[in-house]
Amino acid sequence: MGKFKELAIQADGAAMTDTIWIKIIEILDDHLSDLEMEDPTVYHEIISDIYVALNGPYFDESTLLKATAKLQNEDGTVGPKWSVAETTSVASSLGIIFDKFNVYDWNYAMNTIYSDFSTVVGSATTTYFALAKAWIMDKDAPEGKAYLYYKMLCGV
Repeated sequence: MGKFKELAIQADGAAMTDTIWIKIIEILDDHLSDLEMEDPTVYHEIISDIYVALNGPYFDESTLLKATAKLQNEDGTVGPKWSVAETTSVASSLGIIFDKFNVYDWNYAMNTIYSDFSTVVGSATTTYFALAKAWIMDKDAPEGKAYLYYKMLCGV
């Protein structure tokens, strides 16, 4: 067992206050900031592992916004084509149930399909919806396909 795990177990049994937890987080954050400059790859792996421990392999709103802002669309535009509200409305009309992915994963799928295929599909929005649905609901895909795809592409 590593020393940090030993200390965490010790802390779990102690009367921990919010002040002590905040101090521990500040210490870790300071050292992680140093690691980010020294070894960005390891830093991003740690942050990604913590993110997945907290959220599962799914997008949250801020990670989605970061991911879709970087989309270099084939039509020459940059960023998302559709908002979360727009893609959620489409999902509702298609009868999509958010049990294996969330609204942010769905938005990422919709915008990624648009980004990659806008010059092929053109303005046929129903085709984007059908492609995104097929992509995200792929039966042999791992749980969290959308986030894992983003993570693989961007190295986050």
